[in-house]
Amino acid sequence: EMLKKTFQGIVPSILPVNNINDAVILASAVAQENDVVLFSPANGSQEDIEKRGLEFRRAVNNL
Repeated sequence: EMLKKTFQGIVPSILPVNNINDAVILASAVAQENDVVLFSPANGSQEDIEKRGLEFRRAVNNL
């Protein structure tokens, strides 16, 4: 909810999901030609960020 308030009026929409795979599927469904889908983890250890990056790449490759 705090993110929605912070970015209201700055980004067109914020669509909550439960995991990276769901995020990639949703992004694929709503993205239009020439859109950029960016994975940018906000916090966590370097190890966690690397793990989530791998999950993101796997999800994209599974589309």
